[in-house]
Formats: sequence, C-alpha cells, structure tokens
Amino acid sequence: MSGIAVLYQWDGAPADRSIVERMIACVPYRSVDGFGVWGNGPVAIGHAKLQTTPEASAETSPFVDETSGLVLSMDGRVDNRDELTAELNSHGHRVRTGTDAEIVLRAWQCWGTESPARVIGDFAFALWDPSKRTLFCARDPLGVKSFYYFNGPGFFLCASELHQLFQDPRVVRRPNEPAIADMLVRIPVDREETLFEGIRRLEPAHCLNVSTRGVECRRYYDLDASREIVYRSDDEYSDHFLSLFKEAVRCRLRSVKGVASDLSGGLDSSFIVCLTEQLRRDGEVQVPSFETFSVRFETGPGAEAEYVEEVLLKYPHRHTYLAAGMAPLTELIRQVAHYRTPCPRW
Repeated sequence: MSGIAVLYQWDGAPADRSIVERMIACVPYRSVDGFGVWGNGPVAIGHAKLQTTPEASAETSPFVDETSGLVLSMDGRVDNRDELTAELNSHGHRVRTGTDAEIVLRAWQCWGTESPARVIGDFAFALWDPSKRTLFCARDPLGVKSFYYFNGPGFFLCASELHQLFQDPRVVRRPNEPAIADMLVRIPVDREETLFEGIRRLEPAHCLNVSTRGVECRRYYDLDASREIVYRSDDEYSDHFLSLFKEAVRCRLRSVKGVASDLSGGLDSSFIVCLTEQLRRDGEVQVPSFETFSVRFETGPGAEAEYVEEVLLKYPHRHTYLAAGMAPLTELIRQVAHYRTPCPRW
C-alpha cells in the first residue's frame, strides 16, 4: 500500500511543491520504505513507498524516465508482468529495471491511453507526459486501490486518500449534503461522489486525462457478457478453470514479508488458502510466511468454524480467530479525528 500525491497547475502557474510534500507527510504509514517528490514547472508529483514485492526494492519514487521525461507515481502491483514485459520488449520498449512502475510506464509509451486495459493487477497511478503537457490517471478494474481528486479553478489535485487533498488551502472542507442525505436514508450514493463537496472518487476501470482542455473521464474496461467458452466435456471446463485460478493465485504471492489471507470457511477463501499451501509445498512459489485470519461467529449462518478447522487440519499453518462485533466508540472517534487533525509539516 504505497501512496500517490499530485498537483497539476493546468493554468500554467508553478506548482507549489510544499503542498505535495504535506500530502505525502499525511500518510506516513504508506511511506515506511521511503518517499520522494519530483517537481518541474506546473507539476509536482509525490510518492510514498511501502515495499511489498521483491522488485520494489529497486524502484525509485516517483519513477522518472530521463529519456522521455515521463514521470509516474503508482500505488499498485502488476500481476501479468512476465507476459507484459515480453510483449513490450517485442515492440521495442525495453524494460530495464523490471519494476512494476517501469512496466506501467513502458506500457503507456507503447499503447498510450489504452495501456490500463493491458495491465492485470491492483493499481492506481498518475503519469505526467511533458511532451503532451497531460496528466493521465487510472484505477484498476475492481477498485482495490483508492484514488481521489479535486479539479479546482486552474489546478488539479489527486491522491490515494481523501484527507490528503485538504493540504491545499484552496480545497475547502465543505460537506456534500445531497450525498450525506442519500447515505442516511440508505439510498445508493453515486460511486464518484464523496461526503465532501468538490472531491470526487475515480471509479474502478476508469481513467482520467487532465490537460488545459479540462478533465476527461472514461471507462477503459468492462466485462463482455456475450463472450462464451465452449468445451466438449465438464472435465475440460474444470481443467481450464483450475489453470486460470492457479495462475491468479500464484501471481499474487510475490512478497518479501509474507502473505496473509482471509479464511471464512466458505468455498472461495478455502480454495484460495488450500491452493496457496499446495503451491508453496510444490515449490512453485517462494513465500517467506503465510497466515490466515477468521472472524468467529458462534451461532447463525456465519458460524463456519468447523469448515475453517477442516482447512487447518489439511494444511496446518498460523491462524488467528477474531471476535465478531462492532468497533468500540473510542476507535470510531479516533478514526474521525484522523481526518480532522491537521497533517504534520515537513
């Protein structure tokens, strides 16, 4: 969980680098392994680094390509890195460092605004293209990584967390009353809306193009409901599913500090945990450690501890049960205070 912070003065004024520095300082839990701020003219880009993959140790923050001038700040992970690297190399876009950030940047060089659709993984990123004087931003199809933005008069701000945006004094903390009213009466809130006026959330599978012409938002990916895969037997369907599921689990186990998983006792999480353990024991992945967590319900439809125990019996590993219940009021107050307290200055 790294973090991004960007200020783009699309009116041509110099970007105030100190604003981005404060935006990064707001999220120290995202910058455990370092941070960096790059600035030039109307743009300042910050990156908070939390290293989770082996390749991230060689990653600069933000990632700057000296030849093209492209600058990228990304919170994310590329899961189809081998496939994507081979394809980029075949198109003449040599991947040198092997970091996920460079792969995304090279994908932009190769496919431009269509590049997010080529990336499989969880990501939110902002990329500055000085030749086009354009800031391009994208969020993964499932919205695993967060992305908030504010488009003000002459400037554009974006960040991983909403409260980072308040470090620019031009962003006023004004409640979004219609969204709050919808939430209170349990009406679904627009997925772009937040509880603060003017601050928006980039929807999953969407991208933004920010330039002097304004902010253009579009969907870059959607499921094709009409697509069918036809096989001759159930075994062929089963084999294909297993190969896809196995690769989906395997490519998400890149870690330098171990991996943890939910284990509810249901079919989905149990399958993931069992397959992970099988991959580890077969030597197909190298994971420093693996552990699971369950919320324990004593009665009702959520009481699936017996199924959890069956998984642990088959594949013994470190497991923690958590008690079900509401968070104490003191914790809820602490969370609210987190977004109201002024952030530290550098």
